[in-house]
Amino acid sequence: MAVLHIDTDVVHKGSKGGTTGCGTDTKDHPSHWTSTTRRWL
Repeated sequence: MAVLHIDTDVVHKGSKGGTTGCGTDTKDHPSHWTSTTRRWL
């Protein structure tokens, strides 16, 4: 699963409502994140 950080248009490994692969907690600002099918780098 992947999540898109809307402000930066960067795709992260992880899921909305959890922690990304780089350790960012998507629950801190949930409106800044959306689930996506795009691939992360």
